[in-house]
Amino acid sequence: MQDFRDLQVLFNLAWTDPDFLAAEPLRALVARGHGYAEADKAVVLAEHRRIVREVIPLHRRLWEKGRIEVTTTPLAHPILPLIADTDFGIEGDPGALLPEHRYREIIDADQQVIRGLDVAERLLGRRPVGMWPAEGAVVQLVMSLFSKNGVRWVATGEDVLATSLGIAITLVGGSPAVNQTRILDAAWPEAGVQEEMFSAYPAPTGSIDGLTPDRLRPDPAARRGLRWLLRLGQVSIVFPCA
Repeated sequence: MQDFRDLQVLFNLAWTDPDFLAAEPLRALVARGHGYAEADKAVVLAEHRRIVREVIPLHRRLWEKGRIEVTTTPLAHPILPLIADTDFGIEGDPGALLPEHRYREIIDADQQVIRGLDVAERLLGRRPVGMWPAEGAVVQLVMSLFSKNGVRWVATGEDVLATSLGIAITLVGGSPAVNQTRILDAAWPEAGVQEEMFSAYPAPTGSIDGLTPDRLRPDPAARRGLRWLLRLGQVSIVFPCA
């Protein structure tokens, strides 16, 4: 039983941010490393609940102070193009196996956007103008759903945009070559919409979006993300919709 309890405690400690692990009450448990009691496990879980309770209030305060901008996702974080029309699957993967019965529920996709914004507004006190599509999945049809519901920009991946433009990404030092960066890390306005509606994030490197937490420590990850932002500021331009 002791081994199992130690695994439970260590597993939950391993999922905890290093800043919290360096402070009490978790620091002493990390230093001990084994021989945990049920009371120790309760301490870890109580600290997790405290941290989780602070997530939304913290982001709300930072947004009110102008320190951050908060984005949201469609309500259930769905692959929105596939809700709108399962036939869109072959646009991302020409060899994809489609369902026997085509699913096409544009109204449902629209509601996912609306309700996602509603929940964010209820929790954060204001309505986001940016949206993060699940897995960066976008097609032209769902872009119109974003724009008509007040979303001014969305983020997707360089690899998604490169595929749409028929560009093979050439990596230089882990990032696309500069001439490609001018195209991939640019705002692509939705046709007929004044605001920028299509911004790429660096999916190939995962340097800023946190998709590779197992490969980078917090400080190197932050530095890598800042380098990308500086590079983006130097070369990024806005392209008109074709």
